[in-house]
Amino acid sequence: TPTPTPTPTPTPPPTTGTIFYIRDGGTSSSCSDWANACDTLPATLQRGATYYIADGTYGGYTFDDPNSGTSVITIKKATIADHGTNTGWQSTYGDGQANFTGNLQFATDYWVIDGSTRNEAVWNDGPSYGIKTTGVGTNYFWYGHAADNVTIKYLDIGADYGFQDSDSYGEGVYLGGFAEAVENWLVQRSYIHNVSALGQHAGVHNVTYEYNFMGPSWSKSGIRHQGRGSSVTIRYNIFRNACQGHISDPTAGYSCTAIVGWYGNAGSNNENYTNSQVYGN
Repeated sequence: TPTPTPTPTPTPPPTTGTIFYIRDGGTSSSCSDWANACDTLPATLQRGATYYIADGTYGGYTFDDPNSGTSVITIKKATIADHGTNTGWQSTYGDGQANFTGNLQFATDYWVIDGSTRNEAVWNDGPSYGIKTTGVGTNYFWYGHAADNVTIKYLDIGADYGFQDSDSYGEGVYLGGFAEAVENWLVQRSYIHNVSALGQHAGVHNVTYEYNFMGPSWSKSGIRHQGRGSSVTIRYNIFRNACQGHISDPTAGYSCTAIVGWYGNAGSNNENYTNSQVYGN
């Protein structure tokens, strides 16, 4: 049984001048308050800013704004208790889910995606999560860089709910470092379900999964490490039906190799599979 943790204290609103507002149906381009909200995340985001996002349906998004030192961009689900300004605010903007119908991809570093809410008594209560998306990831071959220093929390990640495999399912969290290691990812208090692999790691260092509900998923392993998988911590999660084989991968054979596995030659990279821990799940 995972160790229970208290519900975190809501994050106070950030400094005035770095807050922007996104609402499905917004008609402004300034994003300056709820009365002048933008309909979707702008193509260019501001380093050091927080973007509050209301209930509604949004497309997938690639986070690719250039780094500025260690300055973070935060995407935060607006709630009745925490929504920045009251100007133009209506409680119906914050009592449901912001649903991204595509993946959230990362091409640059220093991001926080915070869904703000979930049902702490029932971790697989999907609609209680503030943000939903089909998948999350980064890929060196797509962007020439594998994004580092990313935190995702209170996200519902995966396809529609159900207990049957689908050939259309992709990975829940895809970290493709390949030529370089994906560094410093935290996947926390999220629900990952109806995917092939829960996590596909092709070169990672210092990645943590904690307090998540994980499954159902269909692959020969739940969280899979290849190439490099060092300093990985997997703790206090609930795994359920998390390793069942996948119809698009005949080598999986509808059997489970490992719920969490490290595959390949551990000597092929320096510190390839060192300093990893799996406990409390």
